[in-house]
Amino acid sequence: MPARSTPITVFLGASFLGLTLGLGAACTSSGGASSATTVTRPSTTVARADGSATTAAGHATTIAPTTTAPLVYFPDRDAAVKHLIDAWKANDATAALQGADPTAVVNLFTQKADGFELYGQQEGDAPTLTDNYRNRARGYYAQITSERSAKGWRVIGVYMSTDG
Repeated sequence: MPARSTPITVFLGASFLGLTLGLGAACTSSGGASSATTVTRPSTTVARADGSATTAAGHATTIAPTTTAPLVYFPDRDAAVKHLIDAWKANDATAALQGADPTAVVNLFTQKADGFELYGQQEGDAPTLTDNYRNRARGYYAQITSERSAKGWRVIGVYMSTDG
């Protein structure tokens, strides 16, 4: 019997805009120190077709004052992804921005890192490769894409799925 798909809708609070703007401000410094920014993640409510719903509470991160920091390139894809994951687990968006594109950081930091584990990597010599992380307890999935350039590897994208 084929698996039945249950349609769901994810509602994100308006504070996601604050996350986007806060991280954008953190990576567009003019070279001087800026004031600390607190970014609040939205609470997420998942409503299922059967009428049930689950809500995950939002959380906050303070991004320390920044100066224009050089971008970091890594010798391999594993090092680039590890840098991003370590910054995520430390709730340090500023460090994450050194080795990943701002949109990737915003997408990843919409959820807490607790419970995410690596469960698959794309292999090969392609100029872009993906790493897959999942949180079995919450049914969340993150796909992290890294890109190789002449300077080294950086994370260029994150797809975060919270629809179980």
